[in-house]
Amino acid sequence: MKKQRTWVAWLAACAVGVAFAAEAQEKDGEVAAEAAAPKAKPASQKKGPRFTAVEQSVVDRVLKQQPDAVFRALRNKFCPITGKLADPSVPPLDSPQKFRHEHILVAVAEAGLMEKIAASVPENRLKDFMRDLASAAQNNMRIHMEGTGKNAIREARRLDLPPEQRAPAPAPKDVDVALTVDAGTKHQTIDGFGTATYAHNRNTWETYAKPEYPKMIAEDLGLSMIRFPLAPAFFETVEKPEQITREKFLFEGDVPNAPVNAKGRTTAKTTRGVLPCLEFISKLVKINPEIRVIASVWSPPHWMKTSNAQAGGGSLKPEYYAHFAQYLVEWIRFVREKYGLDLYAVSPQNELAFSEPYDSCIYKPADYARLLGVIGEVFAKEKIEVKVFGPEDMTKVLGRTMSYVKAIQDDPAAAARLDIIATHGYSDGIQLTGSASENSEFWNAIKGYGKPYWMTETGTGAADNRWTDGGPDGKTLEVDKKGHALGLVQGAFSSVAGRLHYALVYGNASGWTFWQITGPSPSVHALMQDDKPDNKYYVAKHYWRWIRPGAVRIEAGPDGGEKGVNVSAFQHERNRTVTIVVLNRSDDNARVSIALKTDVPVASFETWRSSETEQCAAQPATPVADGRAALTLPPRSMVTLFGAAPAAE
Repeated sequence: MKKQRTWVAWLAACAVGVAFAAEAQEKDGEVAAEAAAPKAKPASQKKGPRFTAVEQSVVDRVLKQQPDAVFRALRNKFCPITGKLADPSVPPLDSPQKFRHEHILVAVAEAGLMEKIAASVPENRLKDFMRDLASAAQNNMRIHMEGTGKNAIREARRLDLPPEQRAPAPAPKDVDVALTVDAGTKHQTIDGFGTATYAHNRNTWETYAKPEYPKMIAEDLGLSMIRFPLAPAFFETVEKPEQITREKFLFEGDVPNAPVNAKGRTTAKTTRGVLPCLEFISKLVKINPEIRVIASVWSPPHWMKTSNAQAGGGSLKPEYYAHFAQYLVEWIRFVREKYGLDLYAVSPQNELAFSEPYDSCIYKPADYARLLGVIGEVFAKEKIEVKVFGPEDMTKVLGRTMSYVKAIQDDPAAAARLDIIATHGYSDGIQLTGSASENSEFWNAIKGYGKPYWMTETGTGAADNRWTDGGPDGKTLEVDKKGHALGLVQGAFSSVAGRLHYALVYGNASGWTFWQITGPSPSVHALMQDDKPDNKYYVAKHYWRWIRPGAVRIEAGPDGGEKGVNVSAFQHERNRTVTIVVLNRSDDNARVSIALKTDVPVASFETWRSSETEQCAAQPATPVADGRAALTLPPRSMVTLFGAAPAAE
C-alpha cells in the first residue's frame, strides 16, 4: 500500500504542470503520444493516448527520469513549451510553498492524467517505470498521507485552496470511546522524565542562571531526571589508575602540553560549560531532591585513546580500561563533593558507534562488554553504588544496537554491571524516530534480559510552535531553500505526546530524556526557547509533572492508533495517586468513558488539557461515579487526569 501511495504521488507531481498550464493548452495544441514515447516492439506497445504539448513534455521528462526538470517547471508555474507562465496573473510561488502535495493531487484530480500517463508507457517498461516512480516519490517527496485515489484527492482539494475559498472541513462528530484502566496488569516502574543540559552555549548558561528558571523546571514542568556530559577533565598521563584524582580536574584554560594534529589544532581541550550545567542541576535538586541525575561520557581523556584526541572518534586503549573506570569514580566523587549531587546512573559512552567532529569514541561490542566488566570490578572495589546504563546507540538501528546488548549479555561480568538498557531516538543521530512498531520491536528484543529500558536522548520535533505535523494544515511537506523536500516535520502533539506514548506503552520505557531543555533560538532539540514555555514544554508537562518516579504503568486501552484515542495510566502506591493521559488524535470529539479498576480509590480527577489553543489549561474536575470517569476531548487534544486517594484512606 505504501508503494502505491508514493507512485500515485509521483505521477501526480508530474502532472501538476498541466493544471498550472491549463490556459496555455489550447494554444499549444496536441501531439501524438506515440511520436515521443520510446520505441518498442509493436506487440509490446500500448495504444497511447494523445497529449497536449505540455503534457507530452512532462511525460518525456519522466520517462527520461529527470524529476529535477519537472520540479523546476512546477515550482514556477512554468509552461515548458511556451516559456511563459501558465497564468500570467498569478506570480510564481515562493520556494517554501512549492512542494505541497495538496497542489499536486488537486492538479491530477482536475486533469485526470494519472491513467493517461501510465497508458503511454510500453508494457515491457511498465513494471520498471512504476518501480522507478515509487522510488523517486519515496526519495524526493516523502509524502505522508492516509488514503489513496479519490479520497486522498478529495481531501487534498479541500486543503489546497486559500482559506477564503476552501470548502469547510466537516464538522467534528461526537464519537463514543470506551476505555478501561486495570491495575490487575502491571508493567514498568517509572524512573523519571527530563532532558540533558547543554555545555557549550553561553546564552543557555545565562538562562540556567536566572533566579526563577530552576523553580519553573523543577516545580511547574515537573522534570524528574536530568543528564549532563562527563567531559574530559583529567589531562595528565599517569601510569597507575589510582594516580587519577579529582583534585587535578581542569575545566578552564588551555590543557598543558596538549597534543597538536596535522592542521596545527590542539586535540585536547577543557570544557568550561560543564560547570554552569552542574550549578543549574544542583539548584534543581535543592528544590526537589527526588530528581535523578544521570551522566554520559562523550569521550575519555585524549591520552587514553588510540587517536590521542578527544574529537573524531578513536577508541579507548585496552591498557587504560582500569584507568577509565577510576576516572569515572573520581567524577562521581567530584560532583558529590563540589555540588552535592549523588549520581543515579552513568553511561560509559554516548553513541558508541559514531566518530564525530566533536568529542566521541568508538567501541566494538566485545570491547564495550569487557570495559563494563572492568568498571564493575573498580566500582565494587571503590564501593560506588551508581547504576550503569548503555549502550546509547540508536533504537531504530536494531541489529547494531542488539549486537552490543548481546555481547554484554554473553559476558557475565558485563551483564551483571549493566543495570539499564538505553538507546537514542534517532535513525542517524539527528533524524527523529520513535514509532509504535519501532518501540515494540525493540522491547520484544530486550525484554528477556530483565532490565529496564531508557530513552536517553532524542529531539523534540518542529522548531516552531506548531501543534500538528507539517504546515498549518498538518500535511504540508517541509522544503529547503532550493525546494528539496525535507519530509514531514512533527509538531508537539506527535513528536512529544505521540512518541512518549509509544515509548511508554509499546516500548515499556522507564526513563526518557530529550536532548535539551532550552536553547537561545527555536530548535528541534529543545523543549523551549530561553525561559519561554511553548507547546512542546506544555505537552511534556502532561507526563512529567503528574507521573512521578516510582509510579507503575498499569494496563489501559484499547489503543486507537495514530488517528484515534490513545491512553496510558500509572498508579503510585506510595503517593496513593492515579494518573491517566488521554490523547485524542482524531478530527472528532471523543466522548470518553473510562472504567476504573485501580488499587488506589479516586473520587475525582484534577483535569488538564492542551490543544492548538490551550496549553495545559486547568479544566473542571472530572468526577468518578460507579467506578467510571467520563469526559469529552476536542479534536487533536490531550488530557491528563490526576487523582489521589482520600486523605483518610
